[in-house]
Amino acid sequence: MAKFFIDRPIFAWVIALMIMLAGALAVRGLPIAQYPSIAPPQVAVTATYGGASAKPLEESVTTVIEQEMNGLDGLLYVESNSESSGLATITLTFQPVTDPNIAHVQVQNRLKRVEARLPDDVRNRGVLIDKATRNYLMFITLSSTDGKMSDVDLGNYAAASILDPIRRVKGVGTADLFGTEYAMRIWLNMAKLTGYNLSPGDVAAAIREKNVQMTAGELGGLPAAKAISSTPRCSARAACPRPSSSPTS
Repeated sequence: MAKFFIDRPIFAWVIALMIMLAGALAVRGLPIAQYPSIAPPQVAVTATYGGASAKPLEESVTTVIEQEMNGLDGLLYVESNSESSGLATITLTFQPVTDPNIAHVQVQNRLKRVEARLPDDVRNRGVLIDKATRNYLMFITLSSTDGKMSDVDLGNYAAASILDPIRRVKGVGTADLFGTEYAMRIWLNMAKLTGYNLSPGDVAAAIREKNVQMTAGELGGLPAAKAISSTPRCSARAACPRPSSSPTS
């Protein structure tokens, strides 16, 4: 059989081209469900520890979560990143045959078991769990053409009006903001704090206590004052006067 095709190379080329053409036509009609799942599903856990550097963040948050995630069904490997800004990211990669929904639920259950061991600031801010691959596919930038809006103004506008609608788009796993919103930065004089026998935690607690958003109310709202009636009231001891009637013509 091999000698037959070696002696007739043109015939062999024709058959090879016909096989390639048939394969190209078959690929166009092949359902997507028949393609194998190549990209392994990933679950990203993000925690924020305000004011912590990279080493305390790794010891108190990243390592604690990593140790609890060991032993998950279908877990291949774990990648973590502890930044000096207080942001910790743990990426869990599972086998391609693993259901992403089941992996997401398992990560949530393991995180609930270790949540009590995390710092209070991390628990108050909340730990985010995203069922998505942490790969950036698109970057959107905002700029002020007339220069009336600063970087902070643009960041606050993006967080309030653009970020959430993008997250609701079908197919978008996660959307991050690289700018900053309106915030208050406070510098402390440690000498004066020591003189007043105060700590930075006392200052932060006082700011949280006074930083309360209250509604202004409304005019004429409930409970409203009762209307004053001109009809005289009658008591049990005094007789009620009868209303006087004017003669009619």
